[in-house]
Amino acid sequence: MISINDDRFWNNFTNDHDMESNVLTIEMNKEIALTLNCIQENYKQLLLLKYELELSYKEMALLLGMKEETIRTYLFRARKDFQKKWRNLHE
Repeated sequence: MISINDDRFWNNFTNDHDMESNVLTIEMNKEIALTLNCIQENYKQLLLLKYELELSYKEMALLLGMKEETIRTYLFRARKDFQKKWRNLHE
């Protein structure tokens, strides 16, 4: 949230492209969060570890006490589930 007294609020008016880009980014983030909330908790956690924290398969396996191959399999399923939910949201 931005207050109208915040410098960032007024700076957004100086460049319309930045303002449009910011609004689109906020909307995309909302849609991603909505989609993530529709998938299984363990899939959501794996996707966040991989794409938000940028952990490797090896790091995730060590952190979660699982085999790397299991992480790969679960992430594949998580991506497929995310894609399915994302398509449903946009149809």
